[in-house]
Amino acid sequence: MKLIEVDEVRVFMKNLFWAETFDKFCVADIDIKTLISYSINGKVNAGWLDDVAKEAYAEEEFVYWRDIRQVIFSLIKGENTPELLRIQFVSHDSAGGSRGLRIQFEDGNLSVMSTYTPREFSLDKTAERLWDENVENFIKKIISTQSP
Repeated sequence: MKLIEVDEVRVFMKNLFWAETFDKFCVADIDIKTLISYSINGKVNAGWLDDVAKEAYAEEEFVYWRDIRQVIFSLIKGENTPELLRIQFVSHDSAGGSRGLRIQFEDGNLSVMSTYTPREFSLDKTAERLWDENVENFIKKIISTQSP
């Protein structure tokens, strides 16, 4: 697990909402606090999907960011920034481990936390360290880019 404080909030948020940077990530849940609070479960409701969409989501339990990012942006846009925006991205690696990426904007501060849970308990932390490094490099790349 690695916590990264992001100082370049505007650059990061442009990449989150206006670029395809996070589009391949799946969203487990989202919490938003503005005038009212929203709690969004990202689990796909397969019964609502048509056959084409069912095929696109055949391998995924959670919705892709690309399919909901404009909806989420519409919930937070306005003159005031949200008091809280927390997005939990999740994916699985080839060994069955669960990789997470939590983005949290609260009280004007932005942080990103990487998490990794192996399929089975192991003292070997190689996969976790590799995920942490990949996330750190990914964030560095995002904030070094001035426009998405």
